[in-house]
Amino acid sequence: MRKTIFSLAALFLTRRGASDVTLVHTYDSAEACTEGFADPVREASGLWFTGGRQWRIVDAYAGTPVEEAIRGVLESGGVIGGSSAGATIQGSYLVRGRQS
Repeated sequence: MRKTIFSLAALFLTRRGASDVTLVHTYDSAEACTEGFADPVREASGLWFTGGRQWRIVDAYAGTPVEEAIRGVLESGGVIGGSSAGATIQGSYLVRGRQS
């Protein structure tokens, strides 16, 4: 499943001009804190968040080196986009319904 999602996202992004696409994914904030996990994000000039549940993104990356790296992309003039939950996660307020 993850490979299929990555393939579709990679196709979507490369058709729009991205030349190097790397998947960074976890649901586990402890994994997001491991040495080197955030390196691809630190090196990125753009990020794309796919859909799903925005609270899973928050639970995985809030307070981790990945969150710092995401902010660094913006500070260095990079761009961040997303679809569905990947778009709403960029807002200042998230509505979190029942977990399922």
